[in-house]
Amino acid sequence: MKHVGVRKEPALSRKTSGAALASAVTFSADLTRLAGGRVPFPKGIFRYKSHEEANEHQAACLAQGMARLVEERKHG
Repeated sequence: MKHVGVRKEPALSRKTSGAALASAVTFSADLTRLAGGRVPFPKGIFRYKSHEEANEHQAACLAQGMARLVEERKHG
């Protein structure tokens, strides 16, 4: 297996870290940029009965978002 790049996970602690927050913000911004500014997941709070139900919802939202992106790229 080939490894590209090295990322060290910050240690868990009770105190917050500015570096960890900055890393999370950068990660979120990168994801948004990759999606072209559009996030395929609806906003809100969702409660699921199981992890499987949550995974199904995530997959469905991703599929709908990808289909929408394909349609936009066809016509635009």
